[in-house]
Amino acid sequence: MGKKARILFVCTDGLARCQMAEGFTRYYAGANVGVDSAASGDQSANPFCQWAMNEAGVDVSHLAASPLESLDLSSFSHVVTLSEETEGDLASVPGGVQVEHWRLPDPTRVRGNPQDLIQTFRAVRNATEKKVKDLLTRVLRG
Repeated sequence: MGKKARILFVCTDGLARCQMAEGFTRYYAGANVGVDSAASGDQSANPFCQWAMNEAGVDVSHLAASPLESLDLSSFSHVVTLSEETEGDLASVPGGVQVEHWRLPDPTRVRGNPQDLIQTFRAVRNATEKKVKDLLTRVLRG
């Protein structure tokens, strides 16, 4: 049996896109895949993210992104950036680690009334869920 896949999600904010991706990965893959998230910027909790994920049946209240510089990237089989800003942070990813760039919009940058914010978080949540399912299909096939 091969080594268990480990996925790292990297984002500028630690508790929106990363939290969504890590939450969906834990929800769909369970113990079959190791998963962590890292942030290169703000790591303050966002209540709209937690609300959107709770609406989808996934509790992310216990998840927190690690500082990117504190992680050994060679311990991951896959590294996924969730924003254009973090692509440059991964210039030194070791060989053998598969890297993907998803470029999901940052829902925390949207301003407006609560209904606008909820719609934005739902859209990013749904896009994230689809991408996580696609990634897990490839990763779990081997």
